[in-house]
Amino acid sequence: MEHLYLGIDIGTQSVKAAAFNASGEIRASAVEKQYMDTPHPGWATEKADIWWEKAVQCIQKILKNISAEAVKGIGVDGVCHSPVLVDQDGELLQRDIQLYCDKRNADIVERCRTDYKACGIWEETGNVPACNWMGMKIRWIKENEPELYEKAACILSAKDYINLRLTGITGTDPSEASGTMLLNRKDSSWSKLAVSYMGLDMEKLPAIRRSCEIMGTVTREAAALTGLKKGTPVVAGSGDMPSSLYGAGLIKPGICVDIAGTGSVIAVYSPCAVLNEKIANLRCASPGWSPYLSMDSSGGAYRWMRDVMCKYEMKKAEQEGISSFDYLNRLAGAVPPGAEGVLFLPYLQGERIRGSAYSKATFTGLTPASTTGHLARAVMEGVAFECRASLELLDPLDEAEFVILTGGAAAGTLWSQIKADIYGKPVKILKQKETAAFGGALLAAVANGEYKDEEEASNAVLKFEDEFLPIPENQSMYAELYPIFEEIHQRLQVPHEHLAGLRR
Repeated sequence: MEHLYLGIDIGTQSVKAAAFNASGEIRASAVEKQYMDTPHPGWATEKADIWWEKAVQCIQKILKNISAEAVKGIGVDGVCHSPVLVDQDGELLQRDIQLYCDKRNADIVERCRTDYKACGIWEETGNVPACNWMGMKIRWIKENEPELYEKAACILSAKDYINLRLTGITGTDPSEASGTMLLNRKDSSWSKLAVSYMGLDMEKLPAIRRSCEIMGTVTREAAALTGLKKGTPVVAGSGDMPSSLYGAGLIKPGICVDIAGTGSVIAVYSPCAVLNEKIANLRCASPGWSPYLSMDSSGGAYRWMRDVMCKYEMKKAEQEGISSFDYLNRLAGAVPPGAEGVLFLPYLQGERIRGSAYSKATFTGLTPASTTGHLARAVMEGVAFECRASLELLDPLDEAEFVILTGGAAAGTLWSQIKADIYGKPVKILKQKETAAFGGALLAAVANGEYKDEEEASNAVLKFEDEFLPIPENQSMYAELYPIFEEIHQRLQVPHEHLAGLRR
């Protein structure tokens, strides 16, 4: 019987599960859609019990096509930086969980930015205060929901909570721990200094295990609910971003990966954290670090534009029998590069480190001649410009020869070509599309002895299916437009903060 490895991905817009063999070939998959809630300006939440419910549904669907006996290991990934509080019995204390893009803790972040370097926190953790870090979100809970914080016996991430439901065991991995801004970057243990600085309790933090380490096995209860075989090994796994990066081949220097999902991530590989105040650092799912920059709304911005501004186009797409995104891509493709001077700043959910948490999305350059196609192309280009700004910070010596593109936006040829033109580098598209679930499954395969380590596994399965080369005339146009994008970005920082004060 062929050995299969199950990857479970708790994403922002969907929960997915996929079964792979050790060569990286997919044998079965399932997906359940879900949606982010935004109950207040700057807030972004999802329900932890729904994550588990949809994960169970996906597993049940998959096991209609494969045998539970064939599944030799499970790796879970999930939305990073999302604190899930459970009591001593492992019961959920709060349904609505802050997501990575939730900015309700902006005031706490601003307070911490006054002294984090003097206190040694930056040197200890390798990261500057930002709204996405889970430690900042936990601090918000302690300040604003103190009874909830006191009841918590353990604070987990999204994938840790799914692992708890599968195995009955609490724990986390270095990638998620580094995303709290509470991890000592030198030995990957919880930092007493950082935990004390944030005013949190060390005993509420879970034990840290290597991502490919078996943390437990499927319990009788979980087996009865899902159809999995009792005793199936479950590895510690990683956050969805590190899992995607691992599944996309980020395992050694000189590699750059662009994950284009609801949000976007530009990441490179480093043997250690990079001390640069404009760069964030996460531990990889494999040994090493992934210095990165991200935006919280990229594919999400395109989806927002469709849902809010393109009702007519959605009906036309339905009449033609094509997806609404394909219809918008066609309109955008008919507009010349540069969208005839229409620019979009993609900060629907604010910014993390490069700009202010109070930043908001902006269209500029609109005229009566601007069409839906101009807006659609401007959104694509605005996201790509922001990614280029990140790439320049992460790879100042221009060592990356190409960019590996993965995620939902990689499915469209137009956006991939725009990115190649704006980056001025070839963009390679992975054959494997489900890199997050794939990364988790690959970690489980390593744990089962299919490969000697994470690097050997990645080298054995990484394959590309397409490549986009920069078009010289487009590249020249974007080279002129990019400094204007950056100028607008900088000039709007103060007005955004003033507007935030009015909203408060």
